[in-house]
Amino acid sequence: MTTEHWEEIYASGEQLNKYPFSTVVSFYFGARSRAETPLEQALDVGCGSGVHSGFLAQQGLGVTAFDVSKSSIAYARATFIDPAIVFHVADLAEAPISGPGFDLVVDHCATTHTTIRETRIFYQTLRNHLRPGAQLFWHGFAADNGFARFGKKRVDRAYENFSQGVFKPLGQVSFFDREDILSVFEGYQFMSLRHLAETDDETGIAHTSWIAEVRYED
Repeated sequence: MTTEHWEEIYASGEQLNKYPFSTVVSFYFGARSRAETPLEQALDVGCGSGVHSGFLAQQGLGVTAFDVSKSSIAYARATFIDPAIVFHVADLAEAPISGPGFDLVVDHCATTHTTIRETRIFYQTLRNHLRPGAQLFWHGFAADNGFARFGKKRVDRAYENFSQGVFKPLGQVSFFDREDILSVFEGYQFMSLRHLAETDDETGIAHTSWIAEVRYED
C-alpha cells in the first residue's frame, strides 16, 4: 500500500463510505455486552472516511483514528466534528497508539492492504497499548480469493497491479490464510474466526475474506 495511491483514491471521492458496515456495528454491540467494564477508548485503523469513528463516538467512546491519506482525514474531520474523535494522518509505523490504552480496535479491510509481516508487527506492538480485556475486530482478504489471480505478486501473498476484478482500483492487497491470522494475533484470545465467501454474479469468481474477533488479556 502506498500513500500516493490511497491519496489519489480518496482525493477523487472514491471509497468514502457514508454508513458504517453492519459487521462493525454488530461487533461493537457484542463487545459492549461482553465487556466487564464500560468501553471508553477506541482505535480506528485505516479509518478512511471516518464513518466507523463517528459511529463509535456516537456510542460514547473516545476515538483515535488514523489513515495514510491526507484527503481522507480532511474529509473525516469535516464530516465528523466531534471532540471525542482525534484524526491523524499516519501509516502503521507511525500509528498514534500511545496514550491511555484502548478497549476496542476496529480494522475494517485496512491492514490487508499492507503486508502480512507489517500487519503482524503492528498487532504485536499494539499489545503494549491495550487495556486488559480489549476487544479487536479485523477484516481482511483470504488466500483462496479468486480475484488474487489478476494481480502481480510482490512479497508474501501481497499482490498489486491487478489487471481486472474488484481489486483493480485498490493497489496492493495481501491475502491471508488461517495460519497467517493465528500468527498476526499470537498472544491474543480468539473469540471467533470466520471465513466469508460470496460469488461474483458476472464472473462466478469466489470473493473470500476473514473476520477475526479477538480479545487481549494482559
